[in-house]
Amino acid sequence: MKSALAAVALCITVGAPALAAPAAPENLDTVAYASVAGGLGFLLENIGDFAVGVEHVFADHHGLVVEGTFIHVHGNPTHTTTFGGQAGYRFHFKGENAPFVGVLGGYEVGFAKYDQEHHGGPYWKYDVKHVSVVPHVGYRWTYKRLVATIRFGGGYGAWMITTDDPTAPPEAAVELRERLQFTPVKLDSELSFGFRF
Repeated sequence: MKSALAAVALCITVGAPALAAPAAPENLDTVAYASVAGGLGFLLENIGDFAVGVEHVFADHHGLVVEGTFIHVHGNPTHTTTFGGQAGYRFHFKGENAPFVGVLGGYEVGFAKYDQEHHGGPYWKYDVKHVSVVPHVGYRWTYKRLVATIRFGGGYGAWMITTDDPTAPPEAAVELRERLQFTPVKLDSELSFGFRF
């Protein structure tokens, strides 16, 4: 009997720390998100993309980012649409609820239309290509699995707008380019919402 009681006591002594130990924290180091900053294109200026992205953070501070992007800048007499992607790096100063700095490089292709008389008038089509390298600063808020992020940046951006139509007015490409990048520096922004996993 004493041997049986001793065996039970030994099991309780050995097993109790394991039962009482807190559960290991979840390793939520990947963020999937969607950015709605491209909606500003409907205000006639391009200072951000619609984007769907993933960021993987390792060692609490270093983030690798990949995004698929979409731009639509709408406003008579110009209409431009591009599709592309960008990738880059971010350094997070603290793990959660903290500022970060980073850089993104991207490439986009698409098409544009310039019409002198909207709806029914003559118009010209253009091919659009875009290369960019843009440093940025931002801030990320987290609540459990939910994430909200805002960023602003400025850097290099080259818009190549071409057409094979010899009747296209020379001012059209200039105006298209100015709508896409109205300053010498390419401006970039993000307003995104997502979740961690």
